[in-house]
Amino acid sequence: MKLYLKLFIWFGGGYALIKGISVGISEGLNRGIFEGLINGVFFGIFMSIVIGWWQKRKNRKISKKNVKTLNPNQLETFNVSGKFDDIFEKSLVGIKSFKGKLYVSDKKNSLIQATTSISWKSFGENIEILLNEKENNIIEITISSKPVNPIQIVDYGKGRQNVLSFIEYMNKS
Repeated sequence: MKLYLKLFIWFGGGYALIKGISVGISEGLNRGIFEGLINGVFFGIFMSIVIGWWQKRKNRKISKKNVKTLNPNQLETFNVSGKFDDIFEKSLVGIKSFKGKLYVSDKKNSLIQATTSISWKSFGENIEILLNEKENNIIEITISSKPVNPIQIVDYGKGRQNVLSFIEYMNKS
């Protein structure tokens, strides 16, 4: 429900503003406000239903994999066993599992940052991977995927796919 409301506000509000200004300039302020509100409500309802449904549809397959949230901001922590240097190098190669491009590789601070390119699902994502060495050769890895555009509401599961692809790669022997 929250997703549909956000979509309604973004699309309906934006369309109402544009329509209201364009009609208001040519036919007067009162007519512009009226036309903007009416058109914005209908456009907002239509777009929130269509895009909201599409987001939920694309996430159906992914949701079977123990998903906590389907929003574009994804965060997951998991453990792997091995030596820190080996796991760090494997993580660098693992960026390719979600077609990422390495941005920062800082072994001293146990940090890897990558980006993905624009697709029909999103304007790209910023990926951050943190490694934390525990006892007995256990490495705790935290991966986050966030849209490049901070106001992006839907990504059709792209952020979750990035995280799951990386986890799957890292859990391979």
